[in-house]
Amino acid sequence: MKTSDLLAVIDKSVAELNRGHVLEWRYPEKKPSDPFTATIKPSWRKFEPGPGPWKKNGKNWFWSEFTLPSSHAGIPLAGTQALLFIHGWMPFTMWVDGKELFREEHAWMATGPIADPFPVPVEPGARHRFVLCIEPTELPGGGLSIHAEFRYQPALETAADIGAVAAELRMAQALARTEAEKSLVEKAAAALDAKSLAGQNWADFLLSAERMEKILVPLSPRAKDLTVHLIGHSHIDMDWMWTWQDTLHCIRRDLKAVSDMMDDFPDLTFTHSQVSTYRAFMESDPEIFRKIVQRIREGRWENAAGTWVEGDLNMADGESIARHILYSADWTLRHMGSKARVLWEPDTFGHPGNMPQIARLGEFDCYFHWRCNPDKYDGWPVWKWVGIDGTSITALSQCYGSDLSAGAIVSRAIRHLRDGLTDALHVWGMGDHGGALSRHQILLMRRFMHRPLIPAVEFSTMGRLVDAIRRQNPKLPSARGQTYTLFEGCFTTHASIKRENRLCEGALLAAETFAVLAGINANDRLRDGWLNTLFNHFHDIFDGAAVHDTYRNASVRSRKALRAAARVEEEALKRLFPSAAPGLVTVANPLGFSRTEPVFVRLPADARWVEDEDGRLLPVQKTGGLSCFVAADVPAFSHRTYRMVHGRRTPAEASGLSVREEGGYFRIETASAVSMLGKAGGIIGSYFDKTLDREFVAYGIPIPLTHVPTTHAELALNVFHVSDESHNGMTAWLINDIMRREYLVRGADVRLVECGPVFARFRVRHAFRSSRIEEYITWYADLNRVDFDIRVDWREKGSEKVGVPQLKVGFACSIAGPRARTEGPFSIREIPADGMEMPTQKWADVTGDGAGFAVLNDCKCGVDMLG
Repeated sequence: MKTSDLLAVIDKSVAELNRGHVLEWRYPEKKPSDPFTATIKPSWRKFEPGPGPWKKNGKNWFWSEFTLPSSHAGIPLAGTQALLFIHGWMPFTMWVDGKELFREEHAWMATGPIADPFPVPVEPGARHRFVLCIEPTELPGGGLSIHAEFRYQPALETAADIGAVAAELRMAQALARTEAEKSLVEKAAAALDAKSLAGQNWADFLLSAERMEKILVPLSPRAKDLTVHLIGHSHIDMDWMWTWQDTLHCIRRDLKAVSDMMDDFPDLTFTHSQVSTYRAFMESDPEIFRKIVQRIREGRWENAAGTWVEGDLNMADGESIARHILYSADWTLRHMGSKARVLWEPDTFGHPGNMPQIARLGEFDCYFHWRCNPDKYDGWPVWKWVGIDGTSITALSQCYGSDLSAGAIVSRAIRHLRDGLTDALHVWGMGDHGGALSRHQILLMRRFMHRPLIPAVEFSTMGRLVDAIRRQNPKLPSARGQTYTLFEGCFTTHASIKRENRLCEGALLAAETFAVLAGINANDRLRDGWLNTLFNHFHDIFDGAAVHDTYRNASVRSRKALRAAARVEEEALKRLFPSAAPGLVTVANPLGFSRTEPVFVRLPADARWVEDEDGRLLPVQKTGGLSCFVAADVPAFSHRTYRMVHGRRTPAEASGLSVREEGGYFRIETASAVSMLGKAGGIIGSYFDKTLDREFVAYGIPIPLTHVPTTHAELALNVFHVSDESHNGMTAWLINDIMRREYLVRGADVRLVECGPVFARFRVRHAFRSSRIEEYITWYADLNRVDFDIRVDWREKGSEKVGVPQLKVGFACSIAGPRARTEGPFSIREIPADGMEMPTQKWADVTGDGAGFAVLNDCKCGVDMLG
């Protein structure tokens, strides 16, 4: 038998030994009066994926019965232990044979996967009864959200032993260099008793494995020269498919469980991130928190909390990322006596090209991630990441949540060995909704860790691993700049969380600036506002992929941040401008560049003009109880003062704004451009820039002498289109193949609603399918810009049959050789104009052929550009 075929047979045998029996859950139409004495009846429904009998924040009861087998995979089970493995995402309580197994409201067994199984003695023929009560804080998407499975201790131990045989053989294959060594490996494989394996005669097969090991002894020293560093970690998502209260239970359970394990396993190590989890634990369990701090001093507990949460890096402003690092370092130094050395970002959906520089400035010397490895399909385990400015950092990459099986450990050693590395990274521990570390896995690992072809293994930390790699001084693979991005739908999904974040970041930065200008130290007061904002950056929250209650909680945090910023800003402005004279309007600019912007402010009814500091008379336009004028060239970090002028005055220059109807269009002329707004669809079919003397739309209005007036309005500006993408199981994350696209080029109600010396405003209303759009488009007399205020009443529902509906607005511009640019944290990114959805922040820009334009927005972080 070929070695590859033999390994496949061994793997199949290991899978059979590990195979368990999954409990089947049933429920009646009406809950029994006493759930603990109720008898399961044939008429009770079997739980299957679907709507189910769920009550949110209520008790949902399920029942199961199971008779443990007398043997499994040829192994007698009488007198041994069956192990009940439980994974779940919701608070639950389970009773086994009338005895409460554990309650999720207890801190140490909370929502989420349970790291270690529950033992049940095997008495063949005995039937066991299970009662389950789930109390979901959010309704599941279709599954039971709990998985309970019996596996069997002697079978699992045998699986670990036999799996180690396959791992040793694979390790030998990787180490064999010469033809003689390769022949040695084939000889060793031939020594294995395949017939015993097929007949489930496990003892005889393991005897043959001893013969295999003796043959491979010459390769053992090279195997033991390899070291696999076991980095224990529990990946804890904040409120993703659950609420923050559930997450608090997970934090308490996991951190205490690991602390207790360290008492029993003196060499055990653990690496933990996210300051928000440490802070919550310090408040709930101060005594155990002090033990953790002591473990950090001992070098056994690694502080990887370099950011407040594991946030999205593409959509957060650079100033926010800086505050993640600043506040995290401050908190961990103050409360834990240490600062994170590794920037821990395993699950963000892309890594900006200047993160090496930001990380280095934050005093990190390595970067850990899982997603978006530059070597997409094989994944460099360790690589040199060079930022856009030339700064480099050592990056390490692996998926979290691995186990301690021989196969997992050896595969990591082999992958590192291919890159010339003798020290390998292996992140283990349960994750997503926590789970911590497993004693069960450690005990199984001890069965095989000293075998001759198993690499050396040691519980370690990221810091120790990086030091070991640097001592080896290997030539690492290298990549420069931004990694690729994943889950493109997340950049635009759930606009409210994006908009709230944008408001919070802007308000907090403005408040900081005004406080500094006023000589006020508002750091402590603004810190809580920032921390609420930073918490909302957690990748599954910010990316729009969480459940409804998560966003209600996120909005509460945002409102707290905005209130904190408003209080500081008000105090600072009062100090900066303590006694403004009557009739004066002061416009302050908190940004680092001069600005010309429309100002909306309450003025007396007869204040029709304002006069600037140079004596220029500026028109005022009344709108909805406010007055609007354009403040020009307000200096950076400074202000301009305007004097109200009452009554009628004749300005030195007439307004450059005019509006008139021309057939099916409104013609709007400003000082800088002439636009044609279509009455049929609210589409800007022509935008002629007078300064550049060029048209920006190719065919949005009829071309003269075509006899029949036709257009391609879908290739103009401000074009809404509804698309139906092919159904997929992650519609919040992914954008799938587009099946249909409908452009809203007809049937709109377009009206001029305001026109004065400062601006002209149009209202556009679309009704399509079950949804509505109301849009206000504003042209300013003296500004080279157009504002779009859009409100969407979105009521579309998708399905596998009709697809997933989405709404976009497009701006198609006639530019040759376009170069597409987007905004990143502290950076500008040039991206291919290939139509792919890409992340941005406040703006996206297209430039080429001596001209260009930008689209700015307040609530979306994704854009596609095609040119």
